[in-house]
Amino acid sequence: MNDLKSIFLPILLLISAFSFAQNMLLNHFDAYLGEKYVFLTWETGDSVRDYPFQIQRSTDGRLFETVGTIPIGQDSYYEYVDSSAKGYYSALYYRLCQKQTDLFAVYSPIVDLQKINVSSPVPIVFPTPVKDMLFLDYSPEDGKWMFVRIADQAGRIIYESPKMLNARLPYWDVSRFASGLYHLIVISQNEVHSTYWIKE
Repeated sequence: MNDLKSIFLPILLLISAFSFAQNMLLNHFDAYLGEKYVFLTWETGDSVRDYPFQIQRSTDGRLFETVGTIPIGQDSYYEYVDSSAKGYYSALYYRLCQKQTDLFAVYSPIVDLQKINVSSPVPIVFPTPVKDMLFLDYSPEDGKWMFVRIADQAGRIIYESPKMLNARLPYWDVSRFASGLYHLIVISQNEVHSTYWIKE
């Protein structure tokens, strides 16, 4: 009997690991680089095991450390802000890990971010595509205020308003916007920038 266990136990463990790996399905895994943080977003498929997501970071793409954990929720959409990434000026790499046991783990594809031009005032909107809350990362040179305008594909102005800059990231609830491509224009005292984002 012990001989049979020694033969079949490794096979059963391999089958278990294979089954777990097959059930970690990601529709997407993206990272957005800010001046003081990295914003991660991912969406699971129809089937995912009840094991927490470990967010892992690396500076060389080989040795990773866990910087945060997100439990499995009811929704398929997940977000994580890595504020501890502030101060890194080399390339950064991220991946997700789910561990069934200490022996078996499954990993997402690696996302790499090149930390260049971290002081650039060019606005970055995230996440995109967006479901509800749209965030803007922008630090104009005058550093006091900005005027934001959002237009749809036809050029119709959907939103426009001045926005004072403070320690919090500017954000908007766009959950009631129709699906499609939008144009965001940011005007500060000495600069005009524009970018595009997608509403799901």
